[in-house]
Amino acid sequence: MSRNNSVKKNKRKRQSMTPSTIQLGTASDSDGGIGDHPDTNSINRTLSQLYMTGRGINTPQKEFSIKESKEETEATKEIDKALKKKARLKERYLFSPSANFEDLGGIDDIVNDLKEYLDPEQRNLVELGYNGCKRILISGVSGVGKSKLSEGIINHCKLPALKCTFSRLFTGNPGEIESSCRNLFNFARSMQPCIIVMDRLERIVGKRTDSRNDNDREIMTDTLIESFEELNKEISDIIIIGITNSVDALDYGFMSAARFTKKVYIDVPDEKSRSSILKVLSKSIKINEDLNFDELGAKTPGYVGSDLRDLVDEAGLVADERLRKNKTRKPNEKSSDLDESMETETNISRNVIDTDFYIALKRIKPSLKRDGFASIPAITWADIGACDHIRKKLMATILLPVKCPAFMEKTMRGKTSCGILLHGPPGCGKTSIAKAIANEGEIAFISVKGPEVLNMYVGESERKIRDIFEKAAKAKPCVIFFDEIDALCTERAASERSNVTQSVLSQILTEMDGFDNQSCLVLAATNRLDVLDSAILRPGRFDNHIYVGVPDEAARLDILKAITRNNKPPLSSEVSLKSIAYDSRLRNFTGADLRGLIERAHTIACIEMYDEIGTLDEEKFVIKPHHIESALKERGASISDEMLEFYLKSAKKVGLS
Repeated sequence: MSRNNSVKKNKRKRQSMTPSTIQLGTASDSDGGIGDHPDTNSINRTLSQLYMTGRGINTPQKEFSIKESKEETEATKEIDKALKKKARLKERYLFSPSANFEDLGGIDDIVNDLKEYLDPEQRNLVELGYNGCKRILISGVSGVGKSKLSEGIINHCKLPALKCTFSRLFTGNPGEIESSCRNLFNFARSMQPCIIVMDRLERIVGKRTDSRNDNDREIMTDTLIESFEELNKEISDIIIIGITNSVDALDYGFMSAARFTKKVYIDVPDEKSRSSILKVLSKSIKINEDLNFDELGAKTPGYVGSDLRDLVDEAGLVADERLRKNKTRKPNEKSSDLDESMETETNISRNVIDTDFYIALKRIKPSLKRDGFASIPAITWADIGACDHIRKKLMATILLPVKCPAFMEKTMRGKTSCGILLHGPPGCGKTSIAKAIANEGEIAFISVKGPEVLNMYVGESERKIRDIFEKAAKAKPCVIFFDEIDALCTERAASERSNVTQSVLSQILTEMDGFDNQSCLVLAATNRLDVLDSAILRPGRFDNHIYVGVPDEAARLDILKAITRNNKPPLSSEVSLKSIAYDSRLRNFTGADLRGLIERAHTIACIEMYDEIGTLDEEKFVIKPHHIESALKERGASISDEMLEFYLKSAKKVGLS
């Protein structure tokens, strides 16, 4: 009886378990079947979900799948966004350099030093407790090869490089400056080991000013300082290379935070370095075997690497011009002077010859000379005349130390004198003598007028003096010529001016004491030797005093020949320069007075011809004796006997030379 009751009970239970009435595992299930057995409950729940899914009934599993797909879509979008951002950063900063260390000339010592510094074996420093971060700061004037050197470092290390400039960091929106800086360093962290090249660093982190327009620069500087400090705390394999024209133009806070462990200064190339650079630049060019690179290096003072590159390119254009003219010229056609100069060596050479370089030298102006350097003066000794004794003295004190620096270093202990003072009456040719000696030695020449240096603002006059000596050191061999130096170096006790002249004098004394006198020399000219400060005349400064006085009869003859050479102006055969030079009326005539005499005679002759024929005919024009006589009546000596005696007494006080 009990058995039949249990069978009926199970039958009713199976009939009640239909899909429409099933309860999925709750604690209040009837008869306590499913709720009391967790394993059975989970199995039944799974089967029911599968059954209802097949019937298309909306279930919680369906909702879960939709939510999961949404999350996957959002994650995909984030990944795509990150990839696009990384692609933009790669496009903005990543670059491939082309230069190697072998493409650089004249800086072999710097290259060898950097190779040792970048040696991977130095990573042992990290194990010794040092920060392994490598920071290199490359400085130098524009055109010396700073960017080429950074490219050589990248190719030597064989690492990906990110190039950072002001335009790449500053996108135009001030709010994006900070994010651009941080994105750069985060991108570098994701790519390490790598190299960050910060070109034109003075534009990115220049000195701060009180101007409101520099607010963006201050934000960029502060952000970079924070980024550098974060890198210094990390042990990262990121090499940072900074490139700047002037270290003094950088922000002091950045220089402290960046902690550049290697500072490289590329100097203006000297004669030997210029020859080496020309050889490197001419490797892929067809040149004559007898081309003398050492001679070209001697003829290019003040040239930097970019100027020498322009010189080589211009020589190629000259060679192309020569070859085209030789090809198109007819057999009986006369050549021009330029073509004749090119044909002195050969007119059939298919290579670049030394004449092509010499013609190109006349067309290329060095960048340093464009920045304020005067070119090699055009005045020669033939334009002056009557200065043989002065020429010999200047040869011994200027040209020999410049031409033979190794000899002077081995045979002379310490520094030799770097200052030469030309003194004497005005108009005797002191300025022309300084230019002629620079021309003879093919030395760069910087002319400084005394009053031009003085400035009403505090510190500006001293800054100009520093800049002058810095430029001379960069363009060595070089001559600095201070004309009218008495305007700058007046005796301090007797100076009635403000403290400006005293500060300028102190600055000149300081610069001369630390000057490289074997490659750069200082010349000065003055008419007032008596007012100069005694400190400027002591040995080691302007201790070579050369008196340039009034010429005598023989010297006047030489000066007149120099003034009228090449028949300019044309003189009549009746004119005797010797009789003019020995005329007693020309006593105390200086070189400037003699030139003024000839110029006045030329003017009188022009007026006379115009009055006679109504025009000027160069073929008939000559200066006759009566023209010079008329000029003598109008012109007199600019130096009196009393003035000449005063100059002689002043010269004897310091030792007449």
